[in-house]
Amino acid sequence: VLEEGCLSLPEITLKIRRSKRVMVEGWNEDGEIIKVEGEDLLAHVIQHEIDHLSGILIIDHADQAERTRLDTKLKLLERKSRGYISL
Repeated sequence: VLEEGCLSLPEITLKIRRSKRVMVEGWNEDGEIIKVEGEDLLAHVIQHEIDHLSGILIIDHADQAERTRLDTKLKLLERKSRGYISL
C-alpha cells in the first residue's frame, strides 16, 4: 500500500493497494513487441498509468468513507477547474 497522488486531481492523495510486481506487454514505435517488468514503486506507477488508459482515476479506488472525506476537496477542485478548456 502506497500513498498515491495524481496530476489529474491535484492535492488529492489516497493509500492504494496494488500488486508488488507486474509485467506488461505492448508495442514500441517500430511495431515490435516489448515487455516491461516492474517491482515496488515502478510496478505501482505502471498500474496507475494503465488505470488512466482504462478511464480509472485514483478516487475510483476509494471506499465510501474515503470519498466522504475527499468530498470537500473534490468540490473545491471542481470549482477551481470551471472555465478551463481541455484540448
